[in-house]
Amino acid sequence: MNIGLKGYFDNFAFQNRKTGDRIPATGMPTSKVNLITDAGLDMPATNTWYGCFQYMMIGTGSTPATYADTALEAQIASSNTYSGTENGRTYSVEAKTVTLWTTFIIPGSESDPTVFREMSVGPDGTAAFNRIVLLANVTIPAGYDLVARYNIVLTIASWMTPFDLTMIFGVVPAQGKFMSLSEVAHPEYILDEISSSRISPGNHGLEPSTTTNENFDSIRPFTTQPSVLSSSTTYGELELCCGTTSYQWSISTYAAGTHYRDRVYTIQADDYSQEALYGFYVRYGYLDGTSYYRRFFFVFRSAAGFIKPAAETWTVTERISWGRSE
Repeated sequence: MNIGLKGYFDNFAFQNRKTGDRIPATGMPTSKVNLITDAGLDMPATNTWYGCFQYMMIGTGSTPATYADTALEAQIASSNTYSGTENGRTYSVEAKTVTLWTTFIIPGSESDPTVFREMSVGPDGTAAFNRIVLLANVTIPAGYDLVARYNIVLTIASWMTPFDLTMIFGVVPAQGKFMSLSEVAHPEYILDEISSSRISPGNHGLEPSTTTNENFDSIRPFTTQPSVLSSSTTYGELELCCGTTSYQWSISTYAAGTHYRDRVYTIQADDYSQEALYGFYVRYGYLDGTSYYRRFFFVFRSAAGFIKPAAETWTVTERISWGRSE
C-alpha cells in the first residue's frame, strides 16, 4: 500500500499573550503549502504520522527551501505548545484522504517585535520534516504569540476498488485480488486506521510492541472460502472460516531513502489442511485485559485454489510505502 504525503500551514493569527484574543496575522498568506524535505521523508519510518510534527520552528533565513534541507537556515524559536482544542483529523471517502492537523503556538516577546521568514515542523525542536520560506519578513507584534495550524494530508492510492495482485507464498506464485474487508459496508474504516498508530509506519505502528497493552496486529489465513466479507455483524462468522493460529510479524530494517517498511509473516504448515487457500486477513487491535479490539485491513483472495506442501512454510510480506503527492 502506498501513501502520498502533502502538508501545508493555515489559520495564521497573532494571539494576545495576556487576553488570548486573536488578530489577523499581517503579512501571512491564507494557506501555505510546504516542501517536505528528503530527511522528512525518512521520518515516518521511525515516527507515527503525528510524530513527524511535534514541534514548530521559525527562523530568519531567506534562502529558498530545497529537498536537501535538514533544518531551518537561521532558527530563532521552537515550540511544542499547541492548542488543546484545535487539533484532530478528518477523512474523505470520496477523495481517499486523511488530514491530520495540529495548531501550534510560537511564543513571541513581551516587549519587542519578533521578525521571522521561514517555518518548519518536525519530531523535535530542530529536525525539519518540512520547510517553507515566505516572500517577505513577517513581524509578530510585541506582546503577541504566533498561532499557525499544520496539516498533513495522507492520500491512499488504491483501496476502494479491488485490484489484481500476484503474491508469492514461499516459491509459489498466486494470482488474485487485494481488497479491504471493511470497504463495502464501512469504507471509512481503512482511512481511520491509516491515520492511527496501528497502521502508520512508525515505532507505534510497524515496530513490534513489547507489552500486550500496546497496539499490535497479526495475520490469519483462510482455509475455506468465507461466505460474507463486508458486514460487521458477520465478522465472527468470518473468523470461523479461518485457521486457528494468528501469526505475528517481523519488521524489516529501514534503509534511509527507501521510504517503505515491510511486515513479514511466516506461516506454518498446520494451518493448511485444505487444498484451496482463498486469502488472508490482518487483525489490528490491542489487548486491555478484558476486551479485544479488531479492525480488518486487507484480504488477498486467490483466483484459484492451490496446494501447500505440508513440509513447507509460507512467508507473506505486507509493504507500506510513502512519498510526496501533488
